[in-house]
Amino acid sequence: MTERIEVSRVRKHIILAIFLSLVLIPYIVFARVSGVCSNCHTMHFTQDGVSEEPSQSLLVDSCVGCHSATDGTTWKDPITGAPIVYNAEEPSYNTQKGLAGGNFYWAAQKGHDNKGHNVYGISGQDPDLSYAPGDQFKGTVASCNCHISLATDPSTTEYPSGCEGCHEPSHHDDNGWYRFLGHPKEVMGDDTEKYVEGIEDENWEFSPTSSHNVYKGHDEISSPTSWGNRLGVTHTISAFCCGCHNKFHDMDSGSGWERHPSDAIIPDSGEYAAYTSYNPLAPVAKLNPTESDKTNYTVEPGSDFVMCLSCHRPHGSPYPDMLRWDYLNGCQAGTSDPDCGCFVCHTEKGGS
Repeated sequence: MTERIEVSRVRKHIILAIFLSLVLIPYIVFARVSGVCSNCHTMHFTQDGVSEEPSQSLLVDSCVGCHSATDGTTWKDPITGAPIVYNAEEPSYNTQKGLAGGNFYWAAQKGHDNKGHNVYGISGQDPDLSYAPGDQFKGTVASCNCHISLATDPSTTEYPSGCEGCHEPSHHDDNGWYRFLGHPKEVMGDDTEKYVEGIEDENWEFSPTSSHNVYKGHDEISSPTSWGNRLGVTHTISAFCCGCHNKFHDMDSGSGWERHPSDAIIPDSGEYAAYTSYNPLAPVAKLNPTESDKTNYTVEPGSDFVMCLSCHRPHGSPYPDMLRWDYLNGCQAGTSDPDCGCFVCHTEKGGS
């Protein structure tokens, strides 16, 4: 009897071990931080003057400080491994002049407010704008994640601003949010469904021809006022952008597009059907991104999506409206130009 009980116990332990191994395996590893704790934290605020202001997390620097470089060649912090999104000199480390999201250089150092988001600690508020372009609610609570300018001092407002106006830092968690993009609890309360999904390229597209980010798309045409619910359903980057720029979002009036589509399926007919080889200059989104899609360079018209980031870099770029290419001077109909992203989808417009 004793031997039978011991066998039973062993079986239970084996079953429990198998169960735990299954439920505890992460389905995707997101941007969770690893490394020496002192790279980011200090135990005593006054030690060596490592910080100008006390931090709730005893951080040695701010978001901007950790993700900036004084030169134009550094793309990843050599100590913390943090991606550099703001170079004090013009980025020169690859042909795209920055990582996937672009760079704040042109807004901060060149004073071109239309070439990057104005973020506290990087550049002051655009003097010509009192609210985000395309914000039909003009910064009221109706627009949810755009309560206030990103250039506003976070200590002066109850709503997140600066970097945390878009990113909800969670560096020690694998919370499933793409690049920590989502609506902070201060804005959404206990509603944690308003976040962005996607697959992250480990090197933030430093070499976009070897692997790339994978963005989530969703084909659901909706009115600008319903974007908030839409983000909770679709979890797309376009729905998130629409939080501040809601009037720029896709809108089909029934007689045709009123503005360039976003979160819309690329047609599998006409000139669009020829976009079959993934081009990092004009990336597409997928309905159900998977880890293997990072090295998948096949575009599938009829199922893949055009999105906000197909044309724009959210941090900044050398071109007006944070575009990925020189739309004003570099795109001429009938003239073939590999640097014009318009022709990546509109394959018949550039000529041969």
